Amino acid sequence: MARGRLWLTLGLEGGEGGEGPVEDVLEKQGRQRVLVGDVDEFLPCIDDLVTLDLVGYPNAALLVARVLQRSLRSPEHALGLASSAHETFAAAGDVEGLGAAETVLGDLAWQRGNVAGADTHWSAAMGHEAAGSSSAGLLTLRAAADFLTIGDVDRSMPRVHEAYAATVLDGTEVDEAMATLLGGLLVMDTGDLDRASDALQRANDLFREIRSEPDAAMWPLVPLGLGEVAARRGEPIEARTLFDQGLEMATRMGRPGLAIAARAMVPLHLSGEDPVGALAQATEIVAVADDRDAHWFARQLADRALAEAYLANGEFDAAACQASNCVARAGNPLLRAKCLMIAGRIDLARDNTANAVVALNEAATTFLSRGTSLRAVEALLALATADPERAPEYLGLAFDRTGPDVAFQRLWAQRPPFLVTLGPADDCRFNLDHQELRLGDKGEQLVAEAVRRGEAGLHWEQAAAALWPEDTNHDRIKSRLTSLTSLVRGRLGSEGWRLRRDGPLFVFVAFGAQIATKP
Repeated sequence: MARGRLWLTLGLEGGEGGEGPVEDVLEKQGRQRVLVGDVDEFLPCIDDLVTLDLVGYPNAALLVARVLQRSLRSPEHALGLASSAHETFAAAGDVEGLGAAETVLGDLAWQRGNVAGADTHWSAAMGHEAAGSSSAGLLTLRAAADFLTIGDVDRSMPRVHEAYAATVLDGTEVDEAMATLLGGLLVMDTGDLDRASDALQRANDLFREIRSEPDAAMWPLVPLGLGEVAARRGEPIEARTLFDQGLEMATRMGRPGLAIAARAMVPLHLSGEDPVGALAQATEIVAVADDRDAHWFARQLADRALAEAYLANGEFDAAACQASNCVARAGNPLLRAKCLMIAGRIDLARDNTANAVVALNEAATTFLSRGTSLRAVEALLALATADPERAPEYLGLAFDRTGPDVAFQRLWAQRPPFLVTLGPADDCRFNLDHQELRLGDKGEQLVAEAVRRGEAGLHWEQAAAALWPEDTNHDRIKSRLTSLTSLVRGRLGSEGWRLRRDGPLFVFVAFGAQIATKP
């Protein structure tokens, strides 16, 4: 058997001693190499490693399993070797060996898409205090597994912060890069896109310093995340450039799952730019994902991308079918909500408002409960369109969760324009979607005065003096103001949420409205 590269890698000269020394030296070196992550030099020797009979050599078996895992080759063979090593260590009461084996088994489960299984193995590895990678790295991996299983940004962010803090104490540059990347991706859905961009740029710098390419395996997610930020902000050229960069990196690094994710990003986020091209691309991506039995998360992106592309092309029946499949295969409640968001928009396009309200309501409820403010605002604005009677409620909730980023402004800009024209006290106009709203003389005066006061608000006594200057009965005035406020909100329709009472103050929310003053 030709094992020249193995002999050289192990420091053996010319294969002296026959085949025995190979297994013996692998057994002696294997555990330490796995514990410190020093296995990359064995990657060129894979074809020789897989021919070895490693029965009775648990450390060597674990080393070969780790090499196969890092090379993405022969996952079943790697699992068999790692499981065999684990059984041997367990029978011997070898705690350190168990910790190393649990880590490798966790990484193999993660690659197969078994997120819950990966978390179980990593948790056991930390319990053995001999993880085969730093505790900081395992904290980050467990935070990622928890998020994919539960889909809750509010729950996961403290775990990511804990993992990042641990990297400062005893983590490697790989651990810090991973924790920073995960933090940036989670922050994105909150709507704090500046913070997300900063974290992703920092992760990019950290990945660039990693010498071993297998250790930087998640690097392509950096340009994909930055591309999504650009797409949300309405920068399609920048977004497409970043998506292409992520695809190039994933392809070059031999990461087929990430390559599928990268190819899904254009139809998922930019279908409106080129609907026909997006549909062709999304159809091909789903076919590739089917053929390669892609990781479930990559497949989820491909499914959503195809639904978006069908919708952009006006193929509503096909879009609805695809969205339904996407909902059924969602891996956690947050992903289900993202699929329901697409399904609701499809139902709106088909004028099936009853179904749209059901889908969008579940999506909005999930987003609101899991810290994803940007997604929540998108769902609430869509709900306001689907359910006009409750539009003021939905729009008020959306405003309360709207952040300063331009991504929020783009969502609100899709609403029908609300125009306020302020003239003299008896000449104010309110128009929604090019139709004038009649609020009555007193109602128009109340709203106009509140608009003029801005964020400072209009005190009820000031409103009373302007509306009923001759009346001094405070109880009667307060009753009139309550009735007038209810009337005005009703006549404002979907914009009724804008007139708010905060204690003694009337405040008009000008966000998203166009206010003009005429002489």
